[in-house]
Amino acid sequence: MTPPTPAPVTVIRGGRVLDIRKRSAEPADLLVRDGAIDAIGPPGLPAPEEAPLVDASRRLVMPGLVNAHTHGHG
Repeated sequence: MTPPTPAPVTVIRGGRVLDIRKRSAEPADLLVRDGAIDAIGPPGLPAPEEAPLVDASRRLVMPGLVNAHTHGHG
């Protein structure tokens, strides 16, 4: 039996993560595995050494918008 292939992981560092419930956008790092957020943590979140890094400093990280042309103002 072949061992499973590790899931592709990407790290997004230094963006401000929007939290609608708290009405805030604090700096945080995200671990993305197989196209989905696997972990959100403080800047410097431990991550696999080989994972590609995305520099999100000076950027807002937020969920995708559906029908943004109508609801983006909200």
